[in-house]
Amino acid sequence: MTHVLDVYRCWLRACETGEACKRWVYKHETGKDLPELFGLSLAEITKIEEEVDAYVDRFMQKLKAEDLDRSFQYTIGNGKNARVVTRNTGEMLWHLIEEELQHRGELNALLWQENIDPPVTSWYEWKRVSVEKSNIP
Repeated sequence: MTHVLDVYRCWLRACETGEACKRWVYKHETGKDLPELFGLSLAEITKIEEEVDAYVDRFMQKLKAEDLDRSFQYTIGNGKNARVVTRNTGEMLWHLIEEELQHRGELNALLWQENIDPPVTSWYEWKRVSVEKSNIP
């Protein structure tokens, strides 16, 4: 779950600012994810999820159709190991959907194996809960 949230945060930040996430640089140099992504409480993950959801919402509200074909760059690594990566905004958004489907599906399968109903199984349910939380009429 923290990986999915971190992926959204990192990709949107790279698209907006051209800066790679610290995790990308760290992983490029060490081959490991950041240790701060492990061992979080459910309350901490929920807080991060709310922050990332708000970030995604702000990003999407500003997005225009012509932005989908726009390329952006970011740098991974430092010094002689640095490399510039170019991506496309529309393709990045498809990748985020792919990440969401893959990893949330994995989490749902694990919960089902334990006879636990996953908290979210559809976009419609997520949207209903999101609207209720935000008190939007």
